[in-house]
Amino acid sequence: MGRTLHRAALATAVGLAATSTLLATAGSAHAAPAADPQIPASSISQTPNAGIATSGDVPFAAFVAPIAAASPDPDTLRVWLEPMPGNACTAALRSAVVGFEWHNTATKKSGTTTFPACKEGKPALSPSLRTGPGPISFTTSVVGRGGATFTLSPGSGTISR
Repeated sequence: MGRTLHRAALATAVGLAATSTLLATAGSAHAAPAADPQIPASSISQTPNAGIATSGDVPFAAFVAPIAAASPDPDTLRVWLEPMPGNACTAALRSAVVGFEWHNTATKKSGTTTFPACKEGKPALSPSLRTGPGPISFTTSVVGRGGATFTLSPGSGTISR
């Protein structure tokens, strides 16, 4: 089996096993964002990111990372990850970035941002996103330096506010 195919098969097998383990522990406490936005939370329907971190060809940590969101006003949105397990910010996501692509289904505005997944061992907030009022559909991915952390299953969903 070729090296690339072998690595992909190993990553998929480890990722599926880790994801099922993480989903079984979904009731675990999550780390709070690095800075509390002090704004009303938004309702989210989503499929979260799931991925692994590797050292060379060896996976050493897995994560499931749903998005959380809040709106300080009707035109602005802030998002952050709520990763599982609770130590994901110090392990799999410590040097990762989040790619967040959004589309406002009411105003037809859209945009993309990237931001650190974690800061000082806790989930980091996105920059303020000027989305306009209305529901937001989104996709997310998580990528680490040098491909060391990557998404096996990208996240997607809808934010209602």
